[in-house]
Amino acid sequence: MGPVKIIKRYQNRKLYDTETSSYITLEEIAELIRQGKELKVIDKVTGEDLTSITFSQIIFEKGRTSRQILPINALKKIIQAGGTSLAEILDLGFSGIPKKIDEQLNEIMSRLTVIKEMETDMKKMSQKLQELEKEVKHRKSS
Repeated sequence: MGPVKIIKRYQNRKLYDTETSSYITLEEIAELIRQGKELKVIDKVTGEDLTSITFSQIIFEKGRTSRQILPINALKKIIQAGGTSLAEILDLGFSGIPKKIDEQLNEIMSRLTVIKEMETDMKKMSQKLQELEKEVKHRKSS
């Protein structure tokens, strides 16, 4: 992991990349994140960490262009949770996922095993059928 890139947010909401000494857009920040860059967004005047708010804004903007970034039920639950932080909601919502995935993988693996067994049986039956066809042809020709 490389050094943390510092982005300063001015009162006019413009974002300034201190490394390149130039203004930067939310889309450019999103691209840096996709590239795995570590960055921190701070308020130019107060020094307050605005990273979480900025990342949320990027997600919101993406949702506006793609029409639906989260399912409606998930959005309802976030609103219904009121004062609960989004992180807590996601932790609660995803806590059972690893177990479900493991169960589903086990189910898939057992089905694949059955399918492979059926495939083997089908090959044996096909070979037996070919042998019977040869025998019938041989008997007809005799």
